[in-house]
Amino acid sequence: MLQAAYLAGVVTALAATTLSDGEILPPLMGYEQADGRSFQATFFVEAQARNALENNEHEATRAAIVVNGRVPLIPVVKEALLIDIVEYGPVRQRMQLVLPYRDAHSPCGFALHEIGVLDFDNIADADEAPILDAIFAGIESQPAYAELWDKYFENWD
Repeated sequence: MLQAAYLAGVVTALAATTLSDGEILPPLMGYEQADGRSFQATFFVEAQARNALENNEHEATRAAIVVNGRVPLIPVVKEALLIDIVEYGPVRQRMQLVLPYRDAHSPCGFALHEIGVLDFDNIADADEAPILDAIFAGIESQPAYAELWDKYFENWD
């Protein structure tokens, strides 16, 4: 699951970069096949991305999708990146995360907030921290992504 989380971090960073520029984010998918090669796919609608992830259409060993969504339960920020990570294998592991953000077109400008775990399957509670660390390792894998995170991260306080 750590490799899938790293992959999710890379895709999440790409999504955040797109949003920070004020662009519209299409549903994104990153996936890795058994030979270690990684690929990216862009979809027209969220349902296509979710279907590709659920049905493992690319015959991947692991995959992650990042889609733009809304979080009505968080009063300060309504927009969020919804991140789904899957490690395909004998036992499928899945984690769903949320990354609230403030839209680049808002009066205060773009901001990223703290990643939160929404749900997980076949993952022990104790495994959450290393998985989140792997996501941030993916985000920081390219200097431009790390700089973006540092520039736009904002605490809720």
